[in-house]
Amino acid sequence: MNIEILKEFADLAYTLNYQKTADRMYISPSTLSKHIMALEKELGGVELFHRSKHAVSLTELGKAFLPKIQKMLADYDSAIAVIRQHNKLVSGSLTIGFLDAAVRDFLPSVLEKYRNQYPDMDVKLSSGQVGDLLTAYHNHRIDIALTLIFPNVVPPSTAEIRTIYKDSVSVIFPKGHPLENKDKIFLDDLLKYPLVLPSHEQYSDYAKLIEEYIENGPMPPNIICDYTHVDTALIMAESNMGISILPTNISRNAGSVIFRELNDFHPELRLVIVWNKHRMKPGMNEFIELLCNDLDKGNLLTEHEVT
Repeated sequence: MNIEILKEFADLAYTLNYQKTADRMYISPSTLSKHIMALEKELGGVELFHRSKHAVSLTELGKAFLPKIQKMLADYDSAIAVIRQHNKLVSGSLTIGFLDAAVRDFLPSVLEKYRNQYPDMDVKLSSGQVGDLLTAYHNHRIDIALTLIFPNVVPPSTAEIRTIYKDSVSVIFPKGHPLENKDKIFLDDLLKYPLVLPSHEQYSDYAKLIEEYIENGPMPPNIICDYTHVDTALIMAESNMGISILPTNISRNAGSVIFRELNDFHPELRLVIVWNKHRMKPGMNEFIELLCNDLDKGNLLTEHEVT
């Protein structure tokens, strides 16, 4: 049962006037009428009110139903008061580091809900690339990191990690590029074109992963740029200056470049929430739980603690 409709029923039982209750509930009388009829239908097609053109009154069943609902609403209000009191006790500061392109779809709505629920929390944001976030985590400049983890990474022993989603890698190139006409793309195909690859400075583990793949090719690669930001790779690819290999999820915010699967390279990337289990602060657990609950649980993998 919808708690708001139960509140409308209880108020109508008090006023016995559709217009007055509608005004008090900030809805129209017709909407109120539909809600009451829906409640009666949900209860098995019963009648809670006698209705006529000039009067409204409770049926005997409505009179029996009313005190039960009043107690339920009182218990509900009491429970909400407990939650609100708890939220008032959660105060402090929380610094969240994140990858722009990876979290843009869900982080804004989570932050809005978090700040509404915990108004005494001072939330600071710090965007950066993988290397920036790793350094900030080690130097305790951020409390929580939303970042990518690559299959060749051994996380710090202090890290507790929860996976948000799995990702793959794709080769990216502009529309009209010769690779667009190929049914399957392999390493040999990539090495024919200038490459824009991740820098060791920002993407140490990812750069090593790509290098290990490219080293298996029949010819040396023509690397024209080591990018420190994925936007550089996207712009250079769109400008037909070179092709690149990027996490597939970036394609949702990547403009007009084409993302295609590599048929001989399938590393599994993970977007994760990382925090130091020995440095928990007020508000951290609440943010983590809110984030995980807000995401589709069908896409959220099992929590993994690194020991």
